[in-house]
Amino acid sequence: AAVADIKLYTEIGLATAAYDYLNDAIADVTDADKIHHLSEALAFIYALSFNSDGRLSATQAHAALQTMGWDTNKPSLEGVYSINLWEVTDAQMESSKSILNQAYPGFGEIQF
Repeated sequence: AAVADIKLYTEIGLATAAYDYLNDAIADVTDADKIHHLSEALAFIYALSFNSDGRLSATQAHAALQTMGWDTNKPSLEGVYSINLWEVTDAQMESSKSILNQAYPGFGEIQF
């Protein structure tokens, strides 16, 4: 039971970080800050894809990444090379947040 709790709390921590970084990237004014926060969000979302017992399935995690340009034919880390961070829009990041919110209901109402 303790292992399941640890996995859940780690997963929620990763998801919270991803959601927070997406919020930051959307709110950022400078390109440098936006790129920094977006790259962090991508890493946390990708990490979520490895928890086979998680609330967010690997398919959902990849869908969240694909909304931002991750190559749909490459679910491995190689897919990140198809994302042009300079061109990811706020709407794409909102779509990714929506996928996270489906797996973690209530995230959209939390003020990070």
